[in-house]
Amino acid sequence: VKVDAIAPTVESVILESGGLDYVKGGSTIELNVVINETAGLNVLVDVEDIVNDPVAVFGDKLFNEHWAVFDESSCTRTQGTWDCTFTIPQVRSSFLKNAILQLEVYDTAGNEAVKYPEAENMDKYSADVSQGVYKLEILSVIDEPNPDFWSVKPVKANNFIDLSSSKLTASRVIAELEFKSQEATAQQITVTSCTPPEDAPPLRRQLLYAGANDAAKTAAATVVLEFEPFDGTEFFKQEIEDEDNIVLKYECDISIISRVGENVLANSEVETATIKVPFGFTTLGGLEESLEDTIFEARDSGFTDFALVLQDINDVKDLKKIEEKEPPKPFYKKWWVWGLTALTISAGIIAQNTILESDCNDNNIRLTIEP
Repeated sequence: VKVDAIAPTVESVILESGGLDYVKGGSTIELNVVINETAGLNVLVDVEDIVNDPVAVFGDKLFNEHWAVFDESSCTRTQGTWDCTFTIPQVRSSFLKNAILQLEVYDTAGNEAVKYPEAENMDKYSADVSQGVYKLEILSVIDEPNPDFWSVKPVKANNFIDLSSSKLTASRVIAELEFKSQEATAQQITVTSCTPPEDAPPLRRQLLYAGANDAAKTAAATVVLEFEPFDGTEFFKQEIEDEDNIVLKYECDISIISRVGENVLANSEVETATIKVPFGFTTLGGLEESLEDTIFEARDSGFTDFALVLQDINDVKDLKKIEEKEPPKPFYKKWWVWGLTALTISAGIIAQNTILESDCNDNNIRLTIEP
């Protein structure tokens, strides 16, 4: 006969309610509990403060009038542990600041867990780790069809979109939003959608971090806008040529679930936040773009043509010096050399102007060489 004398171990406890991290009247509570145990389970949950009529809610799955009874049928086996979800429907409608929820975990041999951890989304009632007694706040619900408790001012993104690399990767900007209210507390903040202005670079997705801080009259959230890759220098070609300051306004709809006093609003409030997104070049990207423009301007400038002509004059003077060092030549040979030199200079000027794409048809270039 094998005697099981090893108590189960409660690894974690998480309270959830309809995807929210708080509990409101009429909602359903889900206790997600991970238990390390080789045998089966018997779990008791004290729901006296949680539901108004435990008998009506749990029927024959009730022990001693207010203890809901669960077993391993509410769990799945995962790598030697039980991953359990214990459901408590029909949470009481009235407000309760410190509702007690007690958890007792036993294996089928009757051994009770001797250590209960801190829980997520509810507090330990006492520091005694051997007791699974927790407390939570239950909010009553008021039905406000069009809540309007919050305001948010337009903000400028903390960074900018680099146009020199926007076609290579999905660029992002970050914006810090601050919401203010006269009386409400933000229970949850989410971003539902963000819309670019007309003829603006499109968004790939939007993200939101730190959705609520549970502080009355103020709330903060961080929005991240991620852009589809686009050719920034081509998209804003005219603005770049005109050296305009490029800032576009993106509109984001933010959903806020609020609490007013002891009540949580049944309907969420939607606030539209304006995020100003700058577009430009980094220092390196700006230098590269500026350098390219400078090169093209220099190639088309009259100064470049003048410099090339001076170079040809120097070449002719060098030829003249060489000629003076050589023995005298017959008259026809001397004019043949000068003619060939003049032809070379003309061909050089034509070739340089062709390469530089400069129009010199209106310029009269005259070379005068003193004998």
